[in-house]
Amino acid sequence: MASSAPLVGKFGYRFDTVGMIGLAIILFWAVVAIFAPLLIPYPVGDIVDVDYFGPVSSKFWMGTDYLGRDIFSRILMGTRYTVGISLGAVTIACFAGVTLGMTAAVMGGWYDRVLSRFLDALTSIPSMMFGLVLVAAVGSSIPVLILTLAVIYTPGSYRFARALAVNINTMDFITVARVRGEGIGYLIRTEILPNILGPVLADFGLRFVFIVLLLSGLSFL
Repeated sequence: MASSAPLVGKFGYRFDTVGMIGLAIILFWAVVAIFAPLLIPYPVGDIVDVDYFGPVSSKFWMGTDYLGRDIFSRILMGTRYTVGISLGAVTIACFAGVTLGMTAAVMGGWYDRVLSRFLDALTSIPSMMFGLVLVAAVGSSIPVLILTLAVIYTPGSYRFARALAVNINTMDFITVARVRGEGIGYLIRTEILPNILGPVLADFGLRFVFIVLLLSGLSFL
């Protein structure tokens, strides 16, 4: 798919314009979630309309529900939890998965084999079942939901990042860096991460959507 020329940052990272637009959309909803209490026109629990299922009007931008509560206010406050939990979970999952994936690709050997087999076993557990068992055992608090969703999606992020990092790890400039005596931290931070950042950010956005869907399913059940 054709896109505009990427922007090159100070440290050599390349940012595609379309990707920046997608990031701006996510950040917009993150800001809405943070400042939702200041943006809502009515308290979410108050009955503000005597006519239930009231129509859309200048006073009620999305109408009212079956009790006469303002739907627009309730959606904004719902965004606070849905987007907040999902953004926190996907951030933890992608950070852990990408870090472990790049480390496994660079180190290889027993570390790569043991970590890959463990995360493969974790992936084999159905995500909905895993989430329900953990929430039922520990409780349904916000930190528990964030950590549960992060654990569920870390293996997929790991596999994605490792596959990209393995290809980069075979390049000549990686060999040159190893010959120079560079350590694992340098190879990951300076040589590998800038070359996989674009796909990783795209994967971040997709996993954010998947976590929202899984969170909705868990909330319903």
